[in-house]
Amino acid sequence: MRKAILAALLALITLTAGAQKKSQITEWDIYAGPMVGVNYSTLTSLKGNWQPGPVVGGFVEVYVTPQFSINVSASWSHVGTNHANASDSIIIKNYVPGSYSYQIDYINTVYMAKYHFNDTWAIEAGLNMGYEFTATRQRQGNSTKYNIEDHIHQGSFSIPVGVSYTINNKWQIDGTISCQVNKLATGNVGKRLLGNSRVMGAQVTVGYRFQCM
Repeated sequence: MRKAILAALLALITLTAGAQKKSQITEWDIYAGPMVGVNYSTLTSLKGNWQPGPVVGGFVEVYVTPQFSINVSASWSHVGTNHANASDSIIIKNYVPGSYSYQIDYINTVYMAKYHFNDTWAIEAGLNMGYEFTATRQRQGNSTKYNIEDHIHQGSFSIPVGVSYTINNKWQIDGTISCQVNKLATGNVGKRLLGNSRVMGAQVTVGYRFQCM
């Protein structure tokens, strides 16, 4: 416990000391750029494995002050789980018990508020609004994929929180965790396929930013 408290104090001292340096950022500076990364996700209540997936997109960040900024991004992400244990099925005839893979693609619009300790470190939180455009269910070991788009909500909402690290005011690394607010399933079939599942995951992206204004 003492070591943890000491580590936290040292981190706070480091951030505070960095904040004393003259910032390269001025009020109403605007930055934009592309980003790529990876997420690690699962669907809660299905007891499946966590799986990695790609993230590709772009962002715009507006500094209201050198300490506070708003970041808006648009991205494609692939989430899901594998080796999930299913109990029954309406879609698949002659149901065979076993492990199933669920795969979902989203187009995301993410709004993040950031507090900057200095030009390097920041904490962030916001809202992720996702639009589902593909969703499949597949029995492990079987090549046939079943479309389940009609049985999940097309829109998703989550609250991501995390940290941001900027290198030389060019490279921006963001790490966040989030859990979907609304349930995935819609209708009786969806509830039998997915139960009370939500998308839960962690994400790391690397962006290259350039100043627009």
